[in-house]
Amino acid sequence: MSYLGVWAIVVVAGLLSAGALYGLLRPLVSGFVRALLIVLYLVVILLPAPVPEFAGSYAPAFVVLIFEGLFQADGNPGVALRILAAGVVLSNALLGLAFLILRRRARTQVRRLE
Repeated sequence: MSYLGVWAIVVVAGLLSAGALYGLLRPLVSGFVRALLIVLYLVVILLPAPVPEFAGSYAPAFVVLIFEGLFQADGNPGVALRILAAGVVLSNALLGLAFLILRRRARTQVRRLE
């Protein structure tokens, strides 16, 4: 199977499982918390990181982190961990900013209606 085909499977499986997670969380948590959890899940599942032994190859960062940290005797999980941490922080910041902007717009629209 080609490299692009494998990534296509990873993306489709990640999106389908995110849809299932959305359905499971819908009756349990509010919209913002649900969006936060879905975005975090997608970032963790889909964020690529370089594979140390294969130059030019990428795999999901959490997979590289697990294999380098647990299964390699002299592995270096630091690169994948930094990529994963940066992705989670950046996605949370962007989602929080979007939430604040949408909340502010909703307040101004309510004030206009009054």
